[in-house]
Amino acid sequence: MTEFGQTLRTELQRCYEASLNAKTIAWEYFKEGHAPLNIAMARSIEMDFLLPMLSELARAFPKIEIKISRGPPHEISEQLKSGEAEIAISGPLTDAWDRLDARKLCVQEFGLLLTHDHRLS
Repeated sequence: MTEFGQTLRTELQRCYEASLNAKTIAWEYFKEGHAPLNIAMARSIEMDFLLPMLSELARAFPKIEIKISRGPPHEISEQLKSGEAEIAISGPLTDAWDRLDARKLCVQEFGLLLTHDHRLS
């Protein structure tokens, strides 16, 4: 082993042991049936739209722990990239990313009401 390798060996050994410890803790957590799911969702998506799907998911996996965070597309992209969220429900995201696998979930229509004297009417 080189002198540089000898210098780093202690720190790298600590990192290795910490990763084994984290893996053991995670295994014990999941073995008990816990299943965390972090969903990043656009503010424009109505929660009522998701409730039937989330209810079915909770029935299938009684110990699932769902966390939903809301935000604009650039924040949702960052949450996916950083691993804070496993799933996103949003319109088109701002950043192209080769690891992103997007599927069309639905088409959401909306209307705009204006008074007859509004400049856009």
